[in-house]
Amino acid sequence: QNSEAESEANGVVTNNSYDEPPLPAGFDLPSGRLYSLDIIPGDLYSEVPMSEGVKDALRDAFGEDLEGSEGEEATTGLESTSPESDAKGRKVDIFTDQTRWADMMNINSMLDLLKSNSGSVADRYLLRKANTEAGRNWNEEFQQILTLPDCIEKHTLLTEVTSDFAYAAVTYATIIISELCVPVERKTIKPASVGGIAGGLKYIVNGILFKVAADTELQENFWMYGGKSGPDEEAALRAMCSELAAAEAYWSQYLRDLHPPLMSVITFKGHGVIAMSVLPIDKSTLRYGSNDGGKTVLASDPQLNNLMERAAVGINLKSHSIGFSDVALSAPGDIEGHLGRDNRYYVIDFGRVMPPEAPPDSPEERSLDPRGVFYKLLRREFVAYRYRTDTGIRLSSDAFTPFDNMSNMVKAKENAAEVRQATNYLYDVVIPEYAGVQDSAFERFMRDALCLEEHIGEEQRKLWETYGYYGDYNAALASLQKFCNAHRFHGSGINCRHIGRVRRHVKSKALRSLFLTTCVARCVKRDIEAEMRRVMKQLQVPSDIFNALICDYINGNVLNICRTGKLELLSTAVEGRANKAGKYLSFWKERLLTLMKKNFKFALFPHEEVDDYDLRTDIDIRLLVTHVLDLLSVELHCQVYRDIFSTDKDMSGMCFTPSDIKSINPKVRNVYIC
Repeated sequence: QNSEAESEANGVVTNNSYDEPPLPAGFDLPSGRLYSLDIIPGDLYSEVPMSEGVKDALRDAFGEDLEGSEGEEATTGLESTSPESDAKGRKVDIFTDQTRWADMMNINSMLDLLKSNSGSVADRYLLRKANTEAGRNWNEEFQQILTLPDCIEKHTLLTEVTSDFAYAAVTYATIIISELCVPVERKTIKPASVGGIAGGLKYIVNGILFKVAADTELQENFWMYGGKSGPDEEAALRAMCSELAAAEAYWSQYLRDLHPPLMSVITFKGHGVIAMSVLPIDKSTLRYGSNDGGKTVLASDPQLNNLMERAAVGINLKSHSIGFSDVALSAPGDIEGHLGRDNRYYVIDFGRVMPPEAPPDSPEERSLDPRGVFYKLLRREFVAYRYRTDTGIRLSSDAFTPFDNMSNMVKAKENAAEVRQATNYLYDVVIPEYAGVQDSAFERFMRDALCLEEHIGEEQRKLWETYGYYGDYNAALASLQKFCNAHRFHGSGINCRHIGRVRRHVKSKALRSLFLTTCVARCVKRDIEAEMRRVMKQLQVPSDIFNALICDYINGNVLNICRTGKLELLSTAVEGRANKAGKYLSFWKERLLTLMKKNFKFALFPHEEVDDYDLRTDIDIRLLVTHVLDLLSVELHCQVYRDIFSTDKDMSGMCFTPSDIKSINPKVRNVYIC
């Protein structure tokens, strides 16, 4: 029994431990022969009719003749490829033969394709059971699906595998984050020893590699994103999201021989984790880029070099020499291109693919964020589409960093100047144009809504002109979600950190109010997440105290009412602000103004930056609270939402309790695969 348990733990299923009934057989298709597929251990078989297309795909996969003589059973040749089978003529449990794992995945993918229309959910589950019993090989399954002909079935399979991957990633990531500060010996999922210069703890679970977003200490008292100021976890979260966006940039180039992995980003309770399928690569398979911070740079495979250059042309990236070496890459110096053990080309570590936003000209402003070039990057939509279309100038991923042409400062300055020109183009052309488009769209939105709501009174009309809605819950959320959605900014190549710049160019007072609301909401969200991270480090055990923390923060800061008292010892940030000012108004007139100036430069007009200005003058607190909770993925009970919008705009008399919160949910973002 112990040996069987150990085998199962190592992903090996023995015949004795598998006691399932035979798989269903006999699917009615118009053509095709019956083939017996030995894909299940324990001498279980499924006879499935195969069309000529599926037989051709299997022939390509195995390089063997599947045709048998009439009346003679034809097989996939799994037995004949095993040494034991050749010598003794017996069948082999393919779970113990790791060399046949890819072949089994190929068969499973073909069978799923074959049965996607005619087989039941239970049938398809049984056919995949051999895969899941030993741990799912996400990468092989995914790559095999990508090789199938373009058809509805292929996209159905892609949807299934990506959805399954995201579900598994969220499940494990939630556990990893909840136990992030728990001592290693008490963790449910133990960290893995995986290389890399940047990033935090790494885990491998069920074929998925998890990397926790964390600022790394590169040398004593010097951090990857925070520099000498200490770790900057918020910057690490931004860099993690940039990696996902850059992976999408490579996917969008449709290069059949270049294989980015399956990826998802999960954020939960102030922490972030990036999940990717485990790939058949290691240090010895590196052919392009660097895995040691630029000390060793490779571009040793001509075919991979060509693929990366073709991708760079599409993304609008410029080839440049890396560091002090004479090796030129069309990507950042710390990207990695591998020739996997399955003879596929893989690309990983996309964190700095997009060029950085040029740092401020002023040395004083630069000193406030000296490491910003490593995580404040230009958007793919701007670099690859708008800027390439308007100027045709390719940009260096490593501009303003030590990776860019350290042995040729003339070229390094040229690359930096081009990126600064692109940054100014974003500020001076793209953002003003976007603001004008939003003004026109908002005017049409208001006009259409007022025509539909002719019965509204003068008070509601005044609310509409000031705050972008007329007092109705649905209208309020519609205006906020329509014009303050992150995808709306990203689609035009504008980072959300530039919402303040957009607000400066907007003419509509109501639209300005909406943009100010989303800026304040994002500041509050980041402050709450920072408090979550601090409390998690202090507790060092999984806890549901975060419901009380969120309520305490909103009540004591946003609503300026007495705190719940549940976090007297933990919530020192709120306590300190209360003691300093003697009242919670200091949050609006001190703390929030500081956060706004740090995170959303140019968001405030000169008259809004004076000491006695209260931001609540131009903000509806109901919209603000709803937006904050949405950004935190906090779900309230339905009655609480009704209570929020039944109060006045300042939410007078409203007080949140932990029981008002239904759940705090993880937020997942996946690579969009076209």
